[in-house]
Amino acid sequence: MAEARAFSDEEKKRAAAERVGTWRRQQKKKGMRFVGLWMDYRGKSDIDELAWRRGQTPGEAVLDAVRALSAQMDGGTGGTIRLETQAQRRLEDTIEERIVQRLASAGTVAPQVRSTPSVAPPPRTSPPRQSAGATPAPDGVKYILGKLCRKAHEYAQSGQSLLYAKSRGCYVCNLERKRKPQ
Repeated sequence: MAEARAFSDEEKKRAAAERVGTWRRQQKKKGMRFVGLWMDYRGKSDIDELAWRRGQTPGEAVLDAVRALSAQMDGGTGGTIRLETQAQRRLEDTIEERIVQRLASAGTVAPQVRSTPSVAPPPRTSPPRQSAGATPAPDGVKYILGKLCRKAHEYAQSGQSLLYAKSRGCYVCNLERKRKPQ
């Protein structure tokens, strides 16, 4: 008969940390973001009670309450929400992607449309010469324009970042990493 192995406290902590990390990655994939709130115990109890009565998670209950309060303050007009440029672009990209997916699933649009860039750079016969330190132009081979990077480096007021075609990494972010003293 095999003996039951006792797990050390360190192994238990590591396993718990892995479970939490996995759960957080799943939440992020669903589009969720962590929001921490500091409040007294009564406020926390109110959120927990509301969530329990509605059969929701505390996050869902808070979000519904905020949306209801916002609608009430707007008089139900659905007031204007201002998004940061990067958040706005992500939202637009997500909406566009969902529309294309639905059209493709309905057979209206070919599935390969999903991978087609919305703005294709013009073809070049030969890459332009650059002086030392000049920002390269998107040529479709080595550099492309794409979604704004996390640091919102915008190329020539295009609303997009200059990316390496292979890695999809931001050109300016890469320069900043190289310039940082090690």
